[in-house]
Amino acid sequence: MKAIVIDGPNQIELRDVEKPVCGPGDVLIKSAKAGLCRTDLELLNGEVPDEWVSYPLIPGHEWGGTVAEVGTDVTELAVGDRVVSEGMIPCNRCKRCKEGATNLCENYDQLGFTRPGGCGEYVVAPRHVVQRLPRDVSFESAVLVEPAAVVLHVISRVMPLPGEAVGVVGIGTLGSIAVQILRLFGPRALIAYGIRTEELDFARKMGATHTVNVAEQDAEETTHKILGEGVDVIVETAGSPQAVRTALDTVRGGGRVGVLGIAGESARLEIPSDYFVAKDAAVVGAFSYTTSIWSRVLGLVNNGLVNFDPIVTHRFATRDFSKAYELMDNRGTEAVAKIVLEHDQSISA
Repeated sequence: MKAIVIDGPNQIELRDVEKPVCGPGDVLIKSAKAGLCRTDLELLNGEVPDEWVSYPLIPGHEWGGTVAEVGTDVTELAVGDRVVSEGMIPCNRCKRCKEGATNLCENYDQLGFTRPGGCGEYVVAPRHVVQRLPRDVSFESAVLVEPAAVVLHVISRVMPLPGEAVGVVGIGTLGSIAVQILRLFGPRALIAYGIRTEELDFARKMGATHTVNVAEQDAEETTHKILGEGVDVIVETAGSPQAVRTALDTVRGGGRVGVLGIAGESARLEIPSDYFVAKDAAVVGAFSYTTSIWSRVLGLVNNGLVNFDPIVTHRFATRDFSKAYELMDNRGTEAVAKIVLEHDQSISA
């Protein structure tokens, strides 16, 4: 089968590899589409810590496809079922998994990082991370279930209430998803903060009521002009120290800040030591997602409460992966949210 393979930092190609073998408790899935995200670029550049990655690798932790084969112990799925799979593969045995914190599994394993992912034509995944996808839900929405789970995880930790003013810092894929999900809580105002006009225009299309260009406007001052105070809840998705600073500056006293963006181990943010006490603010981080959260997102998608299809802004055939990676690395003046790689579906199972 064909697969995009990253052999090591700055070494990538599309080549023939062996088709994976389906074990007794596994599902062999013909990948239809796979999302490309900033982390995939970091995998290529060798910027992901060694403990999270195993080269050579086939990327693709955001993907969906059709069941091609099921293991002898699998009875709930059948060949031809449309499915989507979690990227994280919890062991369900360790202390953290038993507590429900599967995102902190002590036996870390993840498709696209330590196991071959959705950028191969076929993927083997354990049955317990695979869920059926309704016929009326597109594979493009399926691709976005994984990043949406990351977003819902942090939102569930800051617990927005109906009628509160909420904000989102960073309007890429995660920020666009955050806008959609936060709308479900009935906010009186939903403010998007970004540095590019085209991204902020996109945020309004997703449902933001106000936008603030932090490259041209003072975020704190502009927020107070809009609301008369800071936001009640704000979610940072951009993954930079300045984005976290924006979130801290624009939340009201006693408000809640959720941080999910990853800036890298070398990034540093200096905060006055009395900030948290003086502002009486709750600041929480959220890493990845739990199986429970992932299932909740799939429920939102399956019931039509969110529509992620418009967040896919660019599509490339797998053979044109280099163009996709180039766009991820150099966006120019385009509004770029989710980039999707599409496999050739004429290939037989």
